[in-house]
Amino acid sequence: MDRPGVTPPAHAPSSGTPIPVSIVLPTRNGSRYLDGAIESVVAQTHKDWELIIVDDGSTDETPLIAARWATRDSRIRTVTLDPGRGLPGALNAGFDRARGELWTWTSDDNYYEPNALARMAECLDTDSTVDFVYSDYHTIDEAGTRSGTVTVGPASELPFRNIVGPCFLYRAELHAEIGGYDESVSLAEDYDFWLRAAQRFRLHPIHEPLYQYRLHAGSLTARHEDEIAQAARRVVERQMTGFTAEVQAGVRLRRALVDYRRGARGRARIGVLRVLARQPNILRDGRSRQIAVDCLLPRSVADAMRAAARRIRRRPGS
Repeated sequence: MDRPGVTPPAHAPSSGTPIPVSIVLPTRNGSRYLDGAIESVVAQTHKDWELIIVDDGSTDETPLIAARWATRDSRIRTVTLDPGRGLPGALNAGFDRARGELWTWTSDDNYYEPNALARMAECLDTDSTVDFVYSDYHTIDEAGTRSGTVTVGPASELPFRNIVGPCFLYRAELHAEIGGYDESVSLAEDYDFWLRAAQRFRLHPIHEPLYQYRLHAGSLTARHEDEIAQAARRVVERQMTGFTAEVQAGVRLRRALVDYRRGARGRARIGVLRVLARQPNILRDGRSRQIAVDCLLPRSVADAMRAAARRIRRRPGS
């Protein structure tokens, strides 16, 4: 996300040689899919990588699987945390040992496409103004059957929703500059990191599916969906002062719409009125104007206004 008045850090021009990549794989009792996740790293066309498997206190066969792979491939190392530190702590423990120039992390139930690292590293290597890339991805079910493809959003949408997705790569100095993952914001540690990164560095989407993201009942996302949403909201609120006034107003309007749809209509209306009192120019944006109409007016009136607007737009010369 470009920030006016901020000059992106300068990076050396492309050397044409593969850039070393460090991948952290945090896991806790992930033996069911772990072999496949590791195999997808080993199969990368970009060969200059290291994989740091961080076992966060597993009680299943995860330590044996990790140790077997570390014996088989010298690029793979293992770290055992005892007692467990949770996901953000496991990430920080892994990156404390990272040696590469480009960093990322993956999950024990997901897979990279074979060209994922090569394509993301190429983007960073050829554009010195980009510090963080993230890509589209496929979704798969428990059996590994593809169920869809997700297109990631523009970086400008990041204050409103977590658009980065599970496949990304960033420069090591970015991680050092913003201080790693915040261990106090479990369940939203990734979103918190992206938001802090976007305030100082440039993020860029790659619209190619480079990853396979598994949707299943046992995933962290499925088990803690509501808690993740609440944690994300707290993260945005904590970082609100880093956004422009217009973005702050947009965030609060979208929150009001969520409240309205959940039945808290009184709270939604108060939220919208507060935004309009502080930032009336937000109504110049069509989406923001529509949210205000939906939250402030009775549904029948809002529907009538939308129908009238559609008729006006269809008139010749309008």
